[in-house]
Amino acid sequence: MSNQSLDAQYAETLELKGRFNSCLADLLDEILNKSPTNKTYNHALSALSGLVTKFEQYLTSASSDLIDISKTQIEDMLVSIENMLILCADSWSAFRVASELIDAPFTLPAGNYLFTSQVLLKTYRKHKAEEIKTRYAALNLPVSGFNHNKSLKFNQVRIHIPQAVAGSVLMTAGTVLAFFVGLETGTQYYISRILISLGAGFLIAGLAQGYIKTKFKFGGVVITASGAVATFFVLYFYNPAPAPDYISDSQARQNTKSVSNAETSN
Repeated sequence: MSNQSLDAQYAETLELKGRFNSCLADLLDEILNKSPTNKTYNHALSALSGLVTKFEQYLTSASSDLIDISKTQIEDMLVSIENMLILCADSWSAFRVASELIDAPFTLPAGNYLFTSQVLLKTYRKHKAEEIKTRYAALNLPVSGFNHNKSLKFNQVRIHIPQAVAGSVLMTAGTVLAFFVGLETGTQYYISRILISLGAGFLIAGLAQGYIKTKFKFGGVVITASGAVATFFVLYFYNPAPAPDYISDSQARQNTKSVSNAETSN
């Protein structure tokens, strides 16, 4: 499976979540008015079932060995997992109230309900998983994933090739400009400095694959940046080397020529 297919699954999950949120909002309005209907109740149950199934399929695909995921993507997925687990707990509490008001049978999910979500959260965020597990247990919702004795991890990409290549190209261009072409003007100096700093930012972000973040003030404005951009700002603005007092190559050649002419005249 490709990352594009994974993106398509995520888009489908978002669509189903939007549909469920709409159904749940309708049900909650009816609960507040003490007049829920079987139709609204069943629609919400069905929408949640479809959402949970698709979300679990999405996580199963994302944790496959065939998919490489960055650290930032993993953090985003863990936030989505937390939100989904909390949403389901809140929803089943609402379903219980609605079923009592319409005197309908109420059956909690069983077995491996949200199993993949629970295992992944337990693997990466054990403390948060324990909090949600306690709530699920209080609601009599399944906790088989939380109790599973094995972990499940995403296949994290170690090197981001496009960023590393872009960084190498930019650093090479800046180095060539600085040491081989020559710095004729102050503008060329700053262009070289930008290319080298930006290239280093892309290269470090591509090789480290960590979540780099910085915050600083510039002209009274607070700027927050992450990844390659954060590295660029650090290297560029906190570079201790000032602009050199250099003589441009053309001026140096002119000076040399003048000296030679003077010596010849003498």
